[in-house]
Amino acid sequence: MFYQCNAFYDPRLQTFQDCGFGFLKYSLPQRDDSSRAWRLVWDPLFFEYVQATGGKLFFDLTSQTFRDLDPASRRLALLLHKLFWRHKQSPAYELRHLGVHVLGFSPQRLTKFLKRDIIHCAEKLLAANFIVLPPGVDGVGGLFEKRGKGQFSVRFHRGTYFEQTSVDQIAHRSPAGVLDSPLYDPLKAIGFEDAAIRAIITRYDYQIVARWAQYTQAAMETKGSRFFKKSPQAYCLDGIKRGTSAPDWFLTGQSGRLELAALDADLQRVIGAWNGVSPAIRRAILVMVESQR
Repeated sequence: MFYQCNAFYDPRLQTFQDCGFGFLKYSLPQRDDSSRAWRLVWDPLFFEYVQATGGKLFFDLTSQTFRDLDPASRRLALLLHKLFWRHKQSPAYELRHLGVHVLGFSPQRLTKFLKRDIIHCAEKLLAANFIVLPPGVDGVGGLFEKRGKGQFSVRFHRGTYFEQTSVDQIAHRSPAGVLDSPLYDPLKAIGFEDAAIRAIITRYDYQIVARWAQYTQAAMETKGSRFFKKSPQAYCLDGIKRGTSAPDWFLTGQSGRLELAALDADLQRVIGAWNGVSPAIRRAILVMVESQR
């Protein structure tokens, strides 16, 4: 997702600017079956805006409630999530705008079917306590107000989910358990048990553990089990304990890939230059090369 605006208020400069920024940047493994760690970082410009305003960006990714929702219900949950920390009810949303531009349903869909779709999403959020029905309303359908022929608006009311857990309560929870650590999956893929993972994470430097998990997984994927004298776990733990830099084979592989990339770039430049000369000059060059043999 990339946000662009030619009149965005920059809180640092206190003026309107033409800007563009993202939310997160990422580096992910190419292979779907790879268990190497994902790297996610804030977009620096977005982070500066948040810092300048002293704002908070919070979402409880550990919640199974959000994960169980379908895509459209997730979008509605995110929309209401940013409102219900401060307000007890949402603005009145025009039905077609909400269904098409927010929840992602087809603009060709008839209004009566869009209404059913939104009711379905709202029922999911009602079951998850994201919203509640106001007094006198028996069902989610009662939240809609008819504004004209084929025109409806809908307003949602904050549920008990937001009363049970505040931003500050979640922000000051005890440190995440071993299952929540970004190092858990890579170490688990290497073969460590939960108890060993917990000991490694709490005892050794995070960066060293992350690097040696990467080296070990690279060896498992490129060299196979015969590469390890004892086991991948022993190899990884030995490197973590010694805290050494990258192994020679890894550095050699990195260097080789860089050299191949440089050679490929040179080859592309040669091909580009060759394609740029006239046929007569090409023939002259070929005659000259042939005469040197």
